[in-house]
Amino acid sequence: MVRDQNTIVGQLHVVATPIGNMEDITLRALNTLRKVDVILAEDTRRTGILLRHHGIQAVLRSYHAHSSPQVLDTLVEQLSSGKNLALVTDAGTPSVSDPGHALVDRCLTEGIAVTPIPGASALTSAVSVCGFRPAPIRFMGFFPRATGDQSRWISQAKGCPELIVFFESPHRIQKTLGALNGGLGNHRRVTLCRELTKIHEQVTRGTLTQVSTTLSDMNAFRGEFVVVLEPDPQDTTTEVDKAAMLQRVQALVEKGISAKDGSAALSEELGVPKRQVYQLWINRDTT
Repeated sequence: MVRDQNTIVGQLHVVATPIGNMEDITLRALNTLRKVDVILAEDTRRTGILLRHHGIQAVLRSYHAHSSPQVLDTLVEQLSSGKNLALVTDAGTPSVSDPGHALVDRCLTEGIAVTPIPGASALTSAVSVCGFRPAPIRFMGFFPRATGDQSRWISQAKGCPELIVFFESPHRIQKTLGALNGGLGNHRRVTLCRELTKIHEQVTRGTLTQVSTTLSDMNAFRGEFVVVLEPDPQDTTTEVDKAAMLQRVQALVEKGISAKDGSAALSEELGVPKRQVYQLWINRDTT
């Protein structure tokens, strides 16, 4: 979209809010919420509690998954006319696991500046206390409900060399752990984080079977869960094999073949997971 250079356009501020403890908000976020013309909230009642706690008086408007396309049009019009808006979700960072991405996408398409105001994150908080070895992270949102989708999800988790992080509700966590136990085996370790940053914060780590048993012995039906699955430990590749694979991949790359394509070719040739070969390549400097 081409705009007149004299047109004053507002900004959309994507503001992270606390995931539990109301003190977990940055000074920059508080300053932004005080200054914007309108705050767009997933739930105005919950955001209102946060604003009152910090003594902020602001114009609140509702924006959520069920907001109509007309609401989106109106917000873009306000931004285009020079209004500054802040987007918040109930907890954490907007547009990660909520409908905020639609507004962000529209603003970027229309040439409206979008500014991130970072802060609390359930994902990074859970990873920081999971205790598993550092690894690339794969965030997979909420565990699917449909049986077919669950099977595909579990298939992706098998042999995955990355930390898998996902969310689950308290009333589904036992069923989800059972599905993972059946699909991945009880050797896979997991860290469950419940009520992060709140009074009853709880972090439980063990095998899928162990944590499932622990949950059955406590009142687990309160608070959302952040689940961190350990990278698949079934990497039987020896150090000699790894060195040989690295040399093979590097030789292909030097011929102009990308690491990803080279990894795919060697995966088929050697009968090992493609991700395993590619992961070895991208971590070659630390291997």
